[in-house]
Amino acid sequence: MDLGRIHIFSMIVRYGIIVVGIFIALSIVGIDLTTLKVLIGALGVGIGFGLQHMVNNLLSGFIILSDKSIVVNDLIEVDGLLGWVEAVGLRATIIRTFNNVEVIVPNAELVYNKVTNYTHSDNLIRIDIPVGVSYTSDPNRVKEVLIEALSPLKERVEKSSIDVYFNDFGESSLDFIAFIWTDQPLKKKKIESDARFAIWKALKENNVEIPFPQQDIHIRDSKSEINS
Repeated sequence: MDLGRIHIFSMIVRYGIIVVGIFIALSIVGIDLTTLKVLIGALGVGIGFGLQHMVNNLLSGFIILSDKSIVVNDLIEVDGLLGWVEAVGLRATIIRTFNNVEVIVPNAELVYNKVTNYTHSDNLIRIDIPVGVSYTSDPNRVKEVLIEALSPLKERVEKSSIDVYFNDFGESSLDFIAFIWTDQPLKKKKIESDARFAIWKALKENNVEIPFPQQDIHIRDSKSEINS
């Protein structure tokens, strides 16, 4: 049995033992359960309304554990939260972010919201690095420089090619985008940073300018216009 099914089976056994233990304890004490039916029924209605979200999360937990859409050590992103799954419980899932902060996410949010799972089938992911250069630059040379800069990255999958595309004519730059592949998704931020360091160094060494947004402001003299 895989870890997900073992986990859900142990959960069912655990809670089943607790419920059976409660009934056995009540019978040993001598409490007649038939006299409590009316009270239990009345409480059940009120508790049912109060525990709607709890039941929803519990059912969602069973769904996650049974279909294995999210398992321990998966790298996921939900509602802007990026981190790896540390534990999957019946009520909530614990996600540890790259800041080493544990976030407890109710299971219902993982079932009903859109979740990006970077490691569901495999660990191979693509990282996109946008780059803008001056309009005076030669696009073909820029492509060569970017490929040369990104090739030595340690975490990059060597057998995969580095793709560089001329993305657009920007307002103040020629916009390129470089695609690199890695099988270490937990190091995504580090790889992005290393790639930018390498690109900046390569562009500087090849005298390729990285522009910044500029805006020309022309001030008109209203008095001179009136006199003219």
